[in-house]
Amino acid sequence: MGMLKKRLIVLLFLVMLMGAAALRLPLFAVSAVLVEGTQALSPDAVGLLAGIRPGDNIFRFDAREAAEGVLDHPLVQGVTVQKILPDRIKIVVKERVPIALVPHFNAYLAVDASAVPLMVVNDLSVLRLPLITGVDTTEARLGEAVESKALLVGVDCLRALDRAWLEQISEVHIDKNLVITAYTMDKSVITLGIADNQVAAKMEALQAMLRDLYSRGERGQRINLTQLNRPVIQR
Repeated sequence: MGMLKKRLIVLLFLVMLMGAAALRLPLFAVSAVLVEGTQALSPDAVGLLAGIRPGDNIFRFDAREAAEGVLDHPLVQGVTVQKILPDRIKIVVKERVPIALVPHFNAYLAVDASAVPLMVVNDLSVLRLPLITGVDTTEARLGEAVESKALLVGVDCLRALDRAWLEQISEVHIDKNLVITAYTMDKSVITLGIADNQVAAKMEALQAMLRDLYSRGERGQRINLTQLNRPVIQR
């Protein structure tokens, strides 16, 4: 029994020595950070957010803390961080995608489909996205969903469209009574009525109507979709 105890002590000592050595061996110094899933953010920016420095020991690297650092960025919706022995870190990022621009003081906020502001935009040509107007953004903060019924209505409208058709919409205006009016790049004016549970269906119907009108070379129409089952096109 005494001999077994001595062997266990020796084994534990060897394991501790190996662990201490691993913390110093160049073999386990981080030499590469692999970043996937980014478009707006650069791999270098993600590495900085994660707090990774080339040469850091991979066993001292805290993956959970690194993930929290990346998630702090408004553009990041989700992230996974993985150690790949002996010397690599893999970071997979899911970015938030802007769906609209909202006037904010003398600039614009790019917001995603959850009404979360992602960045401040000073030039409309930077992002070709529809405007959502009629929204109070005084208290808006990057990375935090805006508590505005008008913005949620506007986002719901745009979320119902195919991504390719977003470029055809120049503006969605929500007035104080939550009445929705949309405008297209070709100067068509669409009345959608008061926000209700048919907003998405109305936008899907609008997309189909515009596709048909454009195929026949007809643009700049006034369309009334207040009643989904009785759309009116004024030529």
